[in-house]
Amino acid sequence: MSSRRQVLRSLLLETGLYVPLVAAYFFLVLRLLGDFLHDCAVGDLRLYAWLSLIVLLGQAILLDALAGMIMRFLKVRR
Repeated sequence: MSSRRQVLRSLLLETGLYVPLVAAYFFLVLRLLGDFLHDCAVGDLRLYAWLSLIVLLGQAILLDALAGMIMRFLKVRR
């Protein structure tokens, strides 16, 4: 398989993995933390900013680790 074809396959597979993971994560966080984050945004803007940053970093680390595990399981080179 050519290098360009491998890169395209890997990109499509990774995109296909990230879309459902991000959607599930979004709805999970929205469901579990939505009211709390809204109350923080209304009450204490600094706390809201810090919590949002922590959630964002947690999302990045979690989704990258999960996608990496799935890619290793499928034996796809990144």
